[in-house]
Order: sequence, then C-alpha cells, then structure tokens
Amino acid sequence: MQWTREALREFPFSIVLWVTRQIEILISNESPDFWSWRKGVFRFNTKKTAAVPKTEFEPFRSLVEEDDREPPSLIPLEDLQDLIARTEQKKGLQDPSLASLYASMGKIYYRRIKSGECENFQQEYELAIEYFKKAIALQQELDVELALSSSLNYLAGLYYFQGRYSEAEPLYLQALEIGRRSLPEDHPSLATHLNNLAELYRSQSRYSEAEPLYLQAVEIDRRSLP
Repeated sequence: MQWTREALREFPFSIVLWVTRQIEILISNESPDFWSWRKGVFRFNTKKTAAVPKTEFEPFRSLVEEDDREPPSLIPLEDLQDLIARTEQKKGLQDPSLASLYASMGKIYYRRIKSGECENFQQEYELAIEYFKKAIALQQELDVELALSSSLNYLAGLYYFQGRYSEAEPLYLQALEIGRRSLPEDHPSLATHLNNLAELYRSQSRYSEAEPLYLQAVEIDRRSLP
C-alpha cells in the first residue's frame, strides 16, 4: 500500500478502492499512513451477505475469541455447508454431532431471514426448514429434549412467518409440552413457549385461546424476572 501511494503520487486521475467494511477497518488500523492519504470515504450499506461471523456458528463459539477492536472473523456459508457435508460423509447421518450442526445452520438462516441479510430469500428459507427438520429427527432419536424444544420453536416460527399456521401449531404445542415436562414451572423459557403459541392464535383471531396463554406467560415472567 505504501509503495502504491508513492508510485501513484503523480497519477493525474482519482483512484477508487472498493473494499468491504472489514477491510476498511483493517486498512485504517494497520496502514494509518496510507489511510491518511484518502480524500474521502463513501459507504454503501447493505445487510445482504454470503458470510457470517464465526462466533454465530455455535460449534465454533468456544474455539474463537473475538477482539472488540477488530472486525469480526467471517466464514462463508458455503464453508459451513461443506463442513456438514463432510461430517455426514465421514461419520454417517446418525452421528450425534450433526444434531448441533444442523440446528446451528438452521438458526443462522432463521436470523438472516428475519434481519433481511439473505441473498435469496426463498432458497435460504427452504434451507432453514431442511436443517431444522434434520436436527429435530436426530434430537428425537438422541432424546435431548431441551434442544429438541428449541428446534421445534424455530421451525414453527418459519412456518408462522409464511402464514402456514396449521403446520406451525403442532410444533409449538409439542415444544410447550416438552417445556412443561422438562423445565421448572416458573422458567422464563416456558413463558416464551406460551407466548409463541398465543401469538399464533392471535394471528388467527383465536383470542379466547390466546388470552389464557398470554396470562400464564405474564405470570411466569412476574415470578421469574426482575
């Protein structure tokens, strides 16, 4: 970069460097002299991306330590898909580690859909459903109820977004049943299950069914939260 600055000192035209926000931060931190040479910065904001922070992929969280002063380490979605494909090929489709991998990918796509970051909504929506279905199948076999309850809620949420209420309802009911069986009666997650189901009923104008669920959720939160 310094060589480029010196070599182009007499260049009679404007030079535009088109870089990602991550690279911009690295340039300003690591090459302050080069950065000071700029005449202006134009920022083009977009949420759409084909990569996610490594810390967002749950199996990597304990392995990655992020420095707040640096931009987040990103990993392409294709690399995560490839990791899952290689795990399936090497360990078989029933390997317990896949339950976590499937759920993590489903949550990534779920968040991208809700935040507007997905590049192809329909494709990522279908991938989210596919990964949660795979996670649920394995979690049921492994009898990991709390993880299963979470995946059921996410999958139901995807159906809810699309107005597929008849598909969402049995999943919310199953997640609520697991929560009542596995969690203390005043656990905040149980309130979340109740609220999710109540929201579904409210969206269908089934107010008499939604109201008692909302009331139960409020009561739990009053007991369990500050």
